[in-house]
Amino acid sequence: MILSDSQLRRNLNSSLAFYDIRLPYTVQVANPSGAGADNIPAYSCQLDPLVAGDTRRLELVFPTKESYILRRMNVMIGSSILILSVILLVFFVAGYFLIKQKRLADQNIDFFNHMAHEFKTPLTNIKLAAGLLGRKKPDLKDDQVLQIISKESGQLIHQVERFLQMAGLEFNKNPLQLHPSIWRPSCAIPSPASAH
Repeated sequence: MILSDSQLRRNLNSSLAFYDIRLPYTVQVANPSGAGADNIPAYSCQLDPLVAGDTRRLELVFPTKESYILRRMNVMIGSSILILSVILLVFFVAGYFLIKQKRLADQNIDFFNHMAHEFKTPLTNIKLAAGLLGRKKPDLKDDQVLQIISKESGQLIHQVERFLQMAGLEFNKNPLQLHPSIWRPSCAIPSPASAH
């Protein structure tokens, strides 16, 4: 060969130091194992520029490459595990609070449904009883007390219904919808029949 063993080692050491590779290595000259780019070792080159017509390859072997890569990746692996742990913790905490919030919302809905039954039913009965009393006894039809009972129970029923509607909006049970009869265009386009 053109280069001596010490010169080759010095050149290899300086080239590896340029790329900041400080691993122990061995150098070997090997015959190509087969044709194709898949069979070429990663750290090898042809001897042809150094020795004319030589088809062998100069190969570098790093015996501690795997442990070196793992040592360099320890920080990345540790930080990745830490980040994944934090993400999983946040996910589980958020899931716990979402489930808790859903339970509270379900309890509120149950409360409003129960309240609707407990308030509307007696108020409706009071209003019906006042109406029946006015029909059965015509002399009480114009009685102020009976009219106050009927009027105030109707207002209470109306307030309970409004309260339940607002609760339904809060829990998205009855979303607001635009009714076609509410919106009318400012100018009407005449139909072809009315234009003639």
